[in-house]
Amino acid sequence: MRNLILSSLLGTLLTLLPHLSFAQSEVAQSVKLENATIVEFKAPFREMYVSFEEDDDNRHSVITIQDTTLFMKKSAFNKRKKSTIKPDEFMQAIDFRAGMKINLQVDYFQITQRNLAIRICLQEKYYGPTTITGLYERLEGDKATIDGQMVVLTLDKGKSIEGREEWKNKKFTSFNDMQLGSEVQVWGERKPDGIIYATKGTNRPSMMSKEDYLLRKATNQELKVTKNELSIAEAWKFRFITSTSAQDYISTIGRQLVPDYIRSLPIDHPDHIDFKFYLVDDESFNASSYPNGSVVVHKGLLTKIDNEAQLAAILGHEIAHVTQKHHASQFRRHQNWEAISTFGALVAMGTGDITPALVTKAAGEMAVSSFSQQQEAQADRIGLHYMVKAGYDPREAALIWKKLAEEDKDDRQKGQRLAAMNWLQKSYSVNASSQQASLTNSIAQRNEQAAQLAQTAANTIETQPLFPSHPKPRQRFTNVNFLISTAYAQLDYATLKGNSDKFRNVVQLLGGSTSETIVPPRVTDKKITPKPKPKPKKA
Repeated sequence: MRNLILSSLLGTLLTLLPHLSFAQSEVAQSVKLENATIVEFKAPFREMYVSFEEDDDNRHSVITIQDTTLFMKKSAFNKRKKSTIKPDEFMQAIDFRAGMKINLQVDYFQITQRNLAIRICLQEKYYGPTTITGLYERLEGDKATIDGQMVVLTLDKGKSIEGREEWKNKKFTSFNDMQLGSEVQVWGERKPDGIIYATKGTNRPSMMSKEDYLLRKATNQELKVTKNELSIAEAWKFRFITSTSAQDYISTIGRQLVPDYIRSLPIDHPDHIDFKFYLVDDESFNASSYPNGSVVVHKGLLTKIDNEAQLAAILGHEIAHVTQKHHASQFRRHQNWEAISTFGALVAMGTGDITPALVTKAAGEMAVSSFSQQQEAQADRIGLHYMVKAGYDPREAALIWKKLAEEDKDDRQKGQRLAAMNWLQKSYSVNASSQQASLTNSIAQRNEQAAQLAQTAANTIETQPLFPSHPKPRQRFTNVNFLISTAYAQLDYATLKGNSDKFRNVVQLLGGSTSETIVPPRVTDKKITPKPKPKPKKA
């Protein structure tokens, strides 16, 4: 009996043996991780999820917070001794929010894939002295939205915001005294809560300049709408989507994003911008805007985004290019700006019916104009404000850029893998002359594939003004997250909109076939009463 029991235990032990593991010593590696983005960090603040571009295999994506972890400003990150860190350089775990950019020092354990946080520091842009210049577009309580950022006035006693240019010698002591749509420059300090507390500043009126007027006239001349087609100069022609409900939906979402100070102006006011939204039958992931307020959305964009909030983010971005007059500032430096001025002179003389060829070319090039990095970042920032004001979740805007950044990273990795495979095949080709021809052909094929990928990427950049070559999607993801983690940190996300049945219905409609008659989108808010059908004559 005893032998039977021992035999049974031995059998069980042999069965479990392959599944048993023995303790193995691990030696921590001291690793510095720079420019990481916080993905999630919630109470009780024991784990932080981060992302950064260099972490290809995600081995540093989960950070464990210890009781000894130091949270600090970047100025103290490299101080070796805790005793040398000034009291005002320490921060709290609660100061670190999703979307923020940080640097970390961790003890990394390779076998168990653990990252124990030693120090975590916040980048300087989240706090400290700052200056911003932009349009004053909203006031809520004591917080003003200027250049898409939150500002509170903390003027010293007897101090005021000084008027400039046409408002020279005027003084403003609160945002209530200032005109919406005017340009404000403030100096102050950004606190970790994301709000800029301004101690001084200036204010001047912002009106449509002569250059803006000329550019809008040129665009009106060259952007033509017919029953079936939208044409932009001689460069671009698009067929309208065959659905009135889809066109009306795009226009409804777009109009609610236009800032109130523009919508409130009469249609015949010189500073009014008559925004119109067009949905065209093109499969590219694209949208573009024009100085006269026309916004063109491609079908391919609508079918590739996830929800209505993301549509609002893209439309807000395009609207911002117009409200911030980015087209005019770009074309002032453009080689055809002289042609725009010439066209303006012809309009002034009443002979503007025939558009000069250079103006036609300039108007057409607006469709693929590449705004500067600063302008793209500003359009992202202002567009985010427009979508939040309309009640949409700004985190959806970040998801667009995150997805594109991942695709961009994947494309680069594909190129790297092709290069590695080419090297491997080339190294093997010396083993046997009989294999040389086959391997050479294979290498040639892969080189051709790599060239095609590169050409596709180049074409994508060239034909997609929404996503120009600068800044990269990764940087835009970071820029949007900066605002989400600062200016919009106190939002009640449970009350914000993400998707709607209308969006789903429109996307489903665009993905299938429809028998609706092709019609242009509505270009006016006036109600059009259809003519009654004639009664048939009696026999």
